[in-house]
Amino acid sequence: VLFAAGYFRFAGLNAAASRNLQVFASLPGPAYLLHLLCGAWLSPFLYLFWGHFHFPIPVYIAGVALLSFSVAAIWRWGEKADRRLALWALSANLLPFFLVSLTRYQRSVSQAFVARYDIFTLIGALLLVGIAWRLLAARMPSLRWAKALGGIILAAMVCGQL
Repeated sequence: VLFAAGYFRFAGLNAAASRNLQVFASLPGPAYLLHLLCGAWLSPFLYLFWGHFHFPIPVYIAGVALLSFSVAAIWRWGEKADRRLALWALSANLLPFFLVSLTRYQRSVSQAFVARYDIFTLIGALLLVGIAWRLLAARMPSLRWAKALGGIILAAMVCGQL
């Protein structure tokens, strides 16, 4: 409900019109799955490092690396509660894209990286990063290293938004 209200407020009521006129004519294929996964899991991590639509190559590298590291750290070092919370965050990120992807997947996959959809998935991305950071900080040799690395990552995120 929050996604729908926010979407209509941002884009207007006419934005809900589907460009895919045969949206229920057949089952969606691999293009739907690609759109769904890129929009729900990859694009929020790219928006952490860049606030605009066209992402430079270093942002792709940083976003994919942060997503991969976060999920790997949670699965390797996390307890059962951490893993459940990570699965919840990944599942919650899928929710806004179930219908968006259904109506947009026949267009370019770049539609999955549009800010009007990804704003609803940033919380899940930040939650995954926070869980992974808590697990990593406990394993660092000193608190000074943990603070320095956290400051560097945060500075990279802030600089990307400017």
